[in-house]
Amino acid sequence: MTSYEALFIVRPEIDEADLEKVVGRVEDVVKSNDGTIVESQVWGKKRLAYEVKGHTEGIYVKLNFDAPPKVVERLQDHFRLNEDVIRDLVVRDERRGTEPAPAAEDAAEQPTQTDPAEVEDESAEDVKENEQVVQLEEMAEEGQTEHENRED
Repeated sequence: MTSYEALFIVRPEIDEADLEKVVGRVEDVVKSNDGTIVESQVWGKKRLAYEVKGHTEGIYVKLNFDAPPKVVERLQDHFRLNEDVIRDLVVRDERRGTEPAPAAEDAAEQPTQTDPAEVEDESAEDVKENEQVVQLEEMAEEGQTEHENRED
């Protein structure tokens, strides 16, 4: 079976009980087509980057599942016909499908990644330093040129 991740946005004015029904129906589509639900998360109401079907906010729901490829078409049909879902995306999850998760002991031995903010700060300092060196070199060249012009 292939691993997939579905992210869909539900209209913001839906109540909690109806939201659970919408998520339950999506999970049923996966289960009824020989799929298994790995994880289901409701991320909550968030502001949309742009207006979608007259809405500026939406309730985000993420669903990770394993299923045969035919499920994707059925899910997309379900999303298209469900008026509560205003936007959807289903993608194959390469991370889960190709490599197993490391064991807890292995994870402790693996080196931690450097914080991206620290890397950016260091490189920004290097860039500043390089710019200063270039400016000093340019000033020195200009000074030599002025000095040569005075001797002429």
